[in-house]
Parts: sequence; C-alpha cells; structure tokens
Amino acid sequence: MEMNLLDLPEECIAAVISFTSPHDACRISAVSKLLRSAADSNAAWERFLPSDPRLVNDHSLSTVSIKQLFLRLCESPPLTDDGRTSFWMEKRSGKKCWMLSARKLEIV
Repeated sequence: MEMNLLDLPEECIAAVISFTSPHDACRISAVSKLLRSAADSNAAWERFLPSDPRLVNDHSLSTVSIKQLFLRLCESPPLTDDGRTSFWMEKRSGKKCWMLSARKLEIV
C-alpha cells in the first residue's frame, strides 16, 4: 500500500516540519494549502524557539503566534543584561546568536 504525505493528519505533518529548519518550514508552506496550514502552526514552530524562557518573555504577547514570535526574535536584537549583551535568532537556520560588548569581557 502506497501512502502520500498529504494523507497524514495535519498534526503529524506539523511534527515532521518541526524537525526541519525555519527556512524549510517557510518553503514547504508554498506547496499546498494543507502544508501551509501545518507549516504555519504553533506545533511546527515551537521547536525553533530557544528553550530558555527568559529569552522569549520580552517578546511574547498573547496575540502573537509562535511563528511571529520567532520572526520577532530574528529582528533587531534587544540589549539585555545592563546593555552589555544582545540575543537574536538567525532567521534561516534558527541558530541562537549572542553578542557581547567589550565591557562585558574581562582579560585575566
């Protein structure tokens, strides 16, 4: 018996998409309406967010989807830790990026 990806429930497709990259999730959404719905779901994007809630809390709003939250984290990075560090997400790969100011560094 042959099975087609589109025969799977949307939740399963979203789970599969969550194992890819943010870039791939956006690309797969252009294939069909079902894949777009699965690729835009919170279940597909939750895995791309950092696990540390402190990095997400400043950006989260109750009306924002997980995908929109991820995209906010990819935009201009806010300064944290007394203006000495900055955190953002790399849009294409979902990698976490940190920038430390020179004042944060100590040479011993």
